[in-house]
Amino acid sequence: MEKKIITLTTNTYSMAFMLKTRLEAEGIECFLSNVNLIQPNVPYGVKVRIFEDDLQKALKILKKTEKEHGKEYIDSKKDVYKINKILVAVDFSDYSLNACIYSIHLAAKLKAKIRLVHAFFNPMIDAMNFPDAFTYQSNMAEVYQEMEKKAKAEMNAFVKKLKKYADEKGLGEITITRSLVAGQPYDEITGMIKSYKPGVIILGTRGQGKKPDEMIGSVTSRILESSAIDIPTLVVPESARIEEIGHVNILYATNFDESDYEAIRKLMAIVSLLDASFYCVHFTTGEGKDKWNEANMQEIKDYFAGTYKQYTVECSIIKSEDVIAEMKNFIRKKNIDIISLTHKKRSLLYRILNPGLAKKLLFMTEKPALIFHG
Repeated sequence: MEKKIITLTTNTYSMAFMLKTRLEAEGIECFLSNVNLIQPNVPYGVKVRIFEDDLQKALKILKKTEKEHGKEYIDSKKDVYKINKILVAVDFSDYSLNACIYSIHLAAKLKAKIRLVHAFFNPMIDAMNFPDAFTYQSNMAEVYQEMEKKAKAEMNAFVKKLKKYADEKGLGEITITRSLVAGQPYDEITGMIKSYKPGVIILGTRGQGKKPDEMIGSVTSRILESSAIDIPTLVVPESARIEEIGHVNILYATNFDESDYEAIRKLMAIVSLLDASFYCVHFTTGEGKDKWNEANMQEIKDYFAGTYKQYTVECSIIKSEDVIAEMKNFIRKKNIDIISLTHKKRSLLYRILNPGLAKKLLFMTEKPALIFHG
């Protein structure tokens, strides 16, 4: 039977040639394809190809080479991700109240500070579009002051409610600061993320302007899709409930992306003081990538075993033609409390052709979703 040849990685010519040399030194036959012979150092995407039987051994050499020459294989012992500040966007709806309750429990465990940010309507933004701008501007200051006064009163009542909750639950003194800003919610929240530099962002799935057929609010959706934000984001549905943080079952859904190790490092930092069990699962339709998937999963198993020995981690590959249904079944069977995964920013074409797929994966259950930006 003829041996199957697969692509191990795609890289620049110099990196591909170096990898080829190392693989052959370990007795692994290797081939380069798509080489630009006229300008070999131009990064045109040279493919490093091997026999499928050598995949597992070749992957170990690839990871070692990437660590030494660019793509960093994350070592959490050298670069600890710290969570000492939590940012929560609020609009005083039940969704943001529930998000705040989660933030209080997490802050109590991590000894972190909470910053609440609320953006209220700024009448000056639309002044120039008003038919009679001069007449509009004459009342603008009064309108603005009234909106600011209302927002302050709502924020004060909201913080009072949260502190009362923390006191009733015996969570100790929680530091809660607040920011009221006039402007568009997305712009003001992203601005606060950059200046405050939180370790994690917490959002409700929807806000006060929710629509019956809306799975996720527009502000939350834009934050998840933003290429300017790389902070882990916990999205909390209104129906999710938490009384206390006891033992937590966490599902990390991997697609064997190079950003997995950084996401895992941040995930373990967020839950570092929790009693937790982890399930690292790759859900697949099983289209002929068995050996590749098994080799990648073994790499993740080795990473967990070497870096996070104190935790119970169960790694598995689940095949199904209906990935979403299988994930829901797994969540129910294992009593998962938090779903975590890396959310890649897709191209505009992808969003047009398949706009609902990511949202279905992220918000198909009543469980909070911890999203890492890929």
